[in-house]
Amino acid sequence: LLEALEERERQRLSRVCPGRYVKNGHQTQEKVIRTEWGIFRYHPQQLKDKKTGRTFLPLRECGFFSSPGALSPQDEKGVGLAVHLSYRLAAKEISRLGGFSTSAMTLHRRVQKMGERWIFQPTRPSPPYRFLMADGTGFRRQGSRGQALKNGEFRLLLASTGVNHPFQPIGVGVNSSGEKIGEELTTLIDTTHLEVLFADGEPGIEALLLPGMRFQRCLVHGRRDFPFLLYADGLKKKEQLPFTQHFDSLPVFSFPQKKLETLNSQDIPQVLEAIGKTRQGFLELLKILNPDTYPRSRAYLEGLSGRLFTFFDWWLEKGEVIPSTTNPIEGTFSRIKNRIRSIGRRWSDQGLLHYLRVALLKIFSPQIWKQFWEDFFKECPPILLKGIRYHWKWIESGIR
Repeated sequence: LLEALEERERQRLSRVCPGRYVKNGHQTQEKVIRTEWGIFRYHPQQLKDKKTGRTFLPLRECGFFSSPGALSPQDEKGVGLAVHLSYRLAAKEISRLGGFSTSAMTLHRRVQKMGERWIFQPTRPSPPYRFLMADGTGFRRQGSRGQALKNGEFRLLLASTGVNHPFQPIGVGVNSSGEKIGEELTTLIDTTHLEVLFADGEPGIEALLLPGMRFQRCLVHGRRDFPFLLYADGLKKKEQLPFTQHFDSLPVFSFPQKKLETLNSQDIPQVLEAIGKTRQGFLELLKILNPDTYPRSRAYLEGLSGRLFTFFDWWLEKGEVIPSTTNPIEGTFSRIKNRIRSIGRRWSDQGLLHYLRVALLKIFSPQIWKQFWEDFFKECPPILLKGIRYHWKWIESGIR
């Protein structure tokens, strides 16, 4: 396919300016292309402009090595069709030769089996998790017949055994309420050691708070969501400035985790002063925000103001620095959401649940993932690839 694209581009340039462009070998440094079936390495053809002396790649001129979407829709469709036909022909040929070919339904059943068997199976005794982190994000839903439904939400639970220990996924729920996830939490891990819940202020999340646990609201979400509540109360962006500037100046937002790690016992008065100024700042904002005029913003601040200081209090009591944000779970979302959007436009609840289990398994438990494939291939007869044969030809007229 790449050779065909190069030849077509060379012929196009020859028609535009006959005799100006000539072949000039291949590029010494190979291009590395990551494909669905693995890494592909290729030495692109070079052309030389006899008029200017410039050497260039015809593949780059036709947009193949530029930004995504640079190929024309016709080229994208053609390349995609060729790859699709190659898969089908290869599967048919392997089957004809007595090899192994997996149908779509067989693959679907095995993915379901993987999702049910290989992830989030409670182990006893579970590690003594001290910190719990929870958050949710939206996804596009579909019904049993593929029809579009109202967007849903899936939630992740991460847990850590202590300060500076990584957060690991312990559970996932699709369109599950906080109350339901809270009920299932005790079946996932031993909850007797949990001390702090890290989350934003989404509805129902407080159902995960067990007796004796503290709540640390995410500083990033708190800072980011406040303008949205002001807008919901009728304040446009310019009208929000007095409130948002006062909110952003609160000292609690100037003490992120890394800064707190540099402090010692001599800095305790400085931390206490920051806490006092922040509490006073919240009181001043609450006085300004009339509950009749700004009901949403005021209710949000009332819920937020008492949940932002846990990381301060923890440092004062124990000398340990715990997270003040939900960055670990946001990082997990960023790795999963791209996969979800690229694989399926819409998802059923059960289908997404199975896929999330598989994706989290591959990301966080690569050793189990490797074991799964070793077990999977034991069921398949071995295949020996002896050679690859290909052919291409551009059709200038007729079918494209």
